[in-house]
Amino acid sequence: MKKIIVIALFLVIASSITAQAQIAFDTTSNFPAATTSNATFSHTTSGNDRILFVGVWVNANPGNNVTGATYAGIPMVQIGHHSFGGGNAGDNVFMLVNPALGSNNVVVSLDSAQNISVQSVSYTGARQTGQPDNFVSYGPGGPTTGIVTNSITTVADNSWLVEWNQPRTGIVSSSGSVIRI
Repeated sequence: MKKIIVIALFLVIASSITAQAQIAFDTTSNFPAATTSNATFSHTTSGNDRILFVGVWVNANPGNNVTGATYAGIPMVQIGHHSFGGGNAGDNVFMLVNPALGSNNVVVSLDSAQNISVQSVSYTGARQTGQPDNFVSYGPGGPTTGIVTNSITTVADNSWLVEWNQPRTGIVSSSGSVIRI
């Protein structure tokens, strides 16, 4: 078990079972912070054995919700939500295994206009079943506190860790980690 310093939501993706397949970073896209009830932006996937994650940070009032996310019109599965201090302000993570190849729109919908920021990231060489390998949701208990240390154990070998957290400055990675924004 490896101890990892983190701030919010974590999930683990596992690589394909085939010997030659290795997880590889594909690309990332984003929808910059704005007040809206519908965030739409383009994300381009390539390669084989694709997996797509969309992280949504919402500065919402209690009772306001992210109602869904799609890629190329296909609904994504919400695999995580972490609320900061109650209500719906916080991080939401969506996943789609084997997303459409090429440039397509990511669409995130909310039940009312809220201040949101959305990031997407895709990988190749990911196992196409049984995702995510593992998932941990926790946080510092509020948006103003500092670093949290916790552990996550992977189920499959050759897994990668993906993290989403509330946008803030000064985020650093621990030894052996890479930050992609």
